[in-house]
Amino acid sequence: MNDVNIVFALLLLFGFMGAMRSCGAGRQRRRMKETIADLQSAQASAPPALPGASREQVESLEARVRVLERIVTDRGYDVATQIEALRDKPAARLATATEETH
Repeated sequence: MNDVNIVFALLLLFGFMGAMRSCGAGRQRRRMKETIADLQSAQASAPPALPGASREQVESLEARVRVLERIVTDRGYDVATQIEALRDKPAARLATATEETH
């Protein structure tokens, strides 16, 4: 009988500890969400990242980067093969030029 009481007490203790831990995690999650919201609002009102650049210039550069990212991700493999083909061309030209001179 005494062992049953000890097991029951331990179960209650672990259950209480688990409940307290989940409450703490919930509080931490809420604090993190608030921090993220604060950082996003600060970022939206921040001056341009480049010294001397206007907001329009920064937005234009961001749009260009988005286009480049889309090109690379949409046709990533094709672009890689084209780059490799371009790398091979100068080497092939050099080899043929060397053979022609000999």
